[in-house]
Parts: sequence; structure tokens; C-alpha cells
Amino acid sequence: MLFMTITVSALLLLFLGSCVLLSPSSAEGGQENPDRVGSAEAEDKRSAGRQKTMPVPDIAFNPLTGLDSIKAELGEPVSIERKERENRHNPETIDTVITCFYPGISFTIQKSGYDGREFLMAVQITGNRWEIPEGVSVGDSRNTLLDSFGESARVEDTRVYYERPAEAGSNVAIRYLFIFSDERIARIEISALLL
Repeated sequence: MLFMTITVSALLLLFLGSCVLLSPSSAEGGQENPDRVGSAEAEDKRSAGRQKTMPVPDIAFNPLTGLDSIKAELGEPVSIERKERENRHNPETIDTVITCFYPGISFTIQKSGYDGREFLMAVQITGNRWEIPEGVSVGDSRNTLLDSFGESARVEDTRVYYERPAEAGSNVAIRYLFIFSDERIARIEISALLL
């Protein structure tokens, strides 16, 4: 009886071993290709390391966004950094650059030394929980970016630039900068440009 149990166990192990050898991932050198199109396993692997994504708030795409608007939308930031600098048009006027830091995203605003008006200079996304309207997040591959945006007219080493023209009735264009590390998006920078 013991001999039959060992034989059945050995056959079961041989069968399971051959299934592993014939699996699609083993045919590719033992590793799954996370960019393989149409693979449910690949999609699960891509999203496994990503927290549930949240859309980047609309305020990130409005150049007239100020500190109060950011706080109203996202609450109190983890930290705020303030730096003074000369106004580029009039060096005698001192502007304040304010950066609000939240988990995985920061907003940089320039407060005018002339009249105190605030303008959104840039948004930096460093965490994969934030997703831009085009469906791209930090951690995504170049292929995911290409699927969403197409070819870029401007690529510089690890930096890929895209510009979204102003929509009908709008005077705001959006500039994206995607910075890569190891063929994955490491940071996304958004600039809203008032035309």
C-alpha cells in the first residue's frame, strides 16, 4: 500500500511539473512579460503593485489654481515649502514660490509680488495612486504611454514630452513631461499653460 501511495504521489508531481514547463510564462524564460497585450495575468501583475488609482483633481489643469483651491480640494498638505525669488520681469519685485506636498503628488504655485495673485506653475506626480485623464500613472511602461498618447514629437533620453492643445472654448493647453527609470514612468509633471 505504501508503494502505491508513493507511486501516485510521484506521478502527480511529474504531471504538475510538466504543466509548469508548458505554461506561457515558462516559454518566455520563466518570467511573465508584463507588457504582453491581451494577457489577463499581465494586467493583474501590472495592477498588483499599484494602489487603487484616483483621478488627478481638475485643479491640476487650471493655471489660476491657488493655495486655497488646493486645500479645499485635498485638505491640509503634509507639508508646505516657501521660497522667495526675484520676479523675472522686474527683479525689484519679490515673488513667493509655494509647494504643497501630498502623498504622491505636489503642487507648485507662484504668488505674485505685485498683487498677491497666485498661479499654478507645475504639478508633480510621484506616486502610483494618481492617474491622469488619459489613464496613465507612475509605474506604467513606455508601451502603456504610447497606447494612450501615441508617438511623441519630443523625446530626450529618459524624458518624453506631450502637449494637449486647448479644447474648444478653452484657453488652456496642458503640457506633460514623463520621466522614466528602467523603462517605467517614475514621475509625471503637468503644466497648465494659459494661452
